[in-house]
Amino acid sequence: NSENVVKLNMVGNILSKNGLRFYEIMPYYSKGNLEMRMPLSEAEISEKIVPAINEGLRAIHRLNIIHRDLKPNNLFIEETGPFLEKKPGYKLANNERIIIGDFGISSQIKDGQTHRVTSASRTRGYGAPETIRDNVTTSKSDYFSFGITLLTLLVGEYPYHDEVEMILKIKDGIFDFPDNVSERM
Repeated sequence: NSENVVKLNMVGNILSKNGLRFYEIMPYYSKGNLEMRMPLSEAEISEKIVPAINEGLRAIHRLNIIHRDLKPNNLFIEETGPFLEKKPGYKLANNERIIIGDFGISSQIKDGQTHRVTSASRTRGYGAPETIRDNVTTSKSDYFSFGITLLTLLVGEYPYHDEVEMILKIKDGIFDFPDNVSERM
């Protein structure tokens, strides 16, 4: 139970021509998602985004759920009350909360397990190397996606040419940060 995780209105299964399909109905967030607000400042990311997403990930991981699709357009913006203020240079107001949503390809691991072998479903470019290579996912995979998401939010676009470039750079121990990103990040 977390204020930074979507509260689903309904979940279930529906019979389709391909068999039983899972569905989720989540609230409509009229303020959109973080992809719509990119780029965000380092201060805004460190003060507002990082604490919210860390808390949300901790909450779902305590339930043995791995999101598997963390990215800017799955991080929704919820208005929590009347407009208070917006700090200079910020794109999020003080009355806006970040919500992790879209659990459509999430996985639940059983008690005592540390990982799960899954299908290759993921958003290209945000999956952890072990997920891409072996279809193995753990809670750590979500944190890898979180890191790529933060870099994307900061730069305003996906920071690599493609997923292959990202994997090769990681394999070779090269992790270039854009010039406008401080060492703190």
